[in-house]
Amino acid sequence: MNERQNADLPFPATLNQTFKQCGRIIVFCMVLCFIVRAGFAIYVATLPIEGDGRLYDQVAVSLASGQGFVFKNLPLSDKSPGYSAFLAGIYLLFGRNFLYVFLIQGLLTTVVCGAVVALGYAVTLQKETALLAGLVMALYPPLALVDARLYNDSLFGFLVFALVLIVGYAIWSKKLWPWVIGGLVLGLAMYVRPTPIALPLIFLVLAIWRGWPLRKAVLAIVVLLICTGVVLMPWAIRNQRLFGVLTPMPSQGGRVLYCNWSAINMVSSDLGSLPEDVKAKVEAKTGYERDKILKRIAISQIKARPGEFVASCFMKSVRQWTNLFWPQKPSKATLVFAVVNTLMLVVAVPGFWRRSIEPLFRGYTLLFVLYMTFVAAVMSSAEARYAYWTYPFLFILAAHTLTMIWHKRHNTH
Repeated sequence: MNERQNADLPFPATLNQTFKQCGRIIVFCMVLCFIVRAGFAIYVATLPIEGDGRLYDQVAVSLASGQGFVFKNLPLSDKSPGYSAFLAGIYLLFGRNFLYVFLIQGLLTTVVCGAVVALGYAVTLQKETALLAGLVMALYPPLALVDARLYNDSLFGFLVFALVLIVGYAIWSKKLWPWVIGGLVLGLAMYVRPTPIALPLIFLVLAIWRGWPLRKAVLAIVVLLICTGVVLMPWAIRNQRLFGVLTPMPSQGGRVLYCNWSAINMVSSDLGSLPEDVKAKVEAKTGYERDKILKRIAISQIKARPGEFVASCFMKSVRQWTNLFWPQKPSKATLVFAVVNTLMLVVAVPGFWRRSIEPLFRGYTLLFVLYMTFVAAVMSSAEARYAYWTYPFLFILAAHTLTMIWHKRHNTH
């Protein structure tokens, strides 16, 4: 059985070996991945747009027509602009045809699928692990379905996976220049979704853990943040000009916290559905003013009902990974998803302490899972798709566990 013997083997050497050993597997999994996504795209391209997709679409149409980031005749403030800009670019090239959107999103995930195979081999030196991880990435239905919807998960997952590869290489190689590229990619990812805001802290912890001197590790994070700031500055300046707030962040943190801090008494995020007393306080305010008011109301409610908040944190932690504990009764598809995802997590967990897997990979996968669980528990609605960007890493751990089980059974016979 071919396993990594030296956990400190330089990443570039392992990458070169990966393409020699797994080139055909990479191509096979990528072709399979795109075929599956093309099938989903063709099937659902004519279905109605749902949820946030309506907002993204309307902003993209406005942007493509030269009216800027506008929603309902008002400047966009409560959503990140990156995904709408992505859609607008596709609309300009191909017209407002959702089939092209879904195919391009499927292509992004197809690239990630190939990278999953490469990374799976690079961190385990097992072709079976690489193949199994690639197959799961290609065939896992929830990931294929989200590629065929107007959601930002495909673009976000692609950017974050690229970011992790770049920063992983930087930490492995102990070079500073990849942090520049990482900062630029982090900025692009934050234009799509604000979730990665705390990832630099995780990268700092991992760099120090992997033997970087503290001063050099801090310098690397500073370089990362400066480059991220350069990317985000145009949007921050735009917000300062339009709303008087110098920030690249969307005005949604307070609204998300207010509507979702309680898993028991969730509130619709639609302004018209807010309680009358709350609506009276916020309806005449700008996005950022409204956000501050809703944040204050949410914090006061949490202080008044701490037991409900603690229970909700637990419920949403489970919901993030199983899609359970919603106010409505779970469907059969939800129950199947919960069972399959639970099994995936159970199988992946042993990989966190398996020495034959690159330690840095195990470290950032564990921290990503803990980070997403914390975000889900404290403030987000904990939709399962919000954690999809972590699944490629978990698939590799789960695939390695199954490979080890297969080898042990094979050797015993």
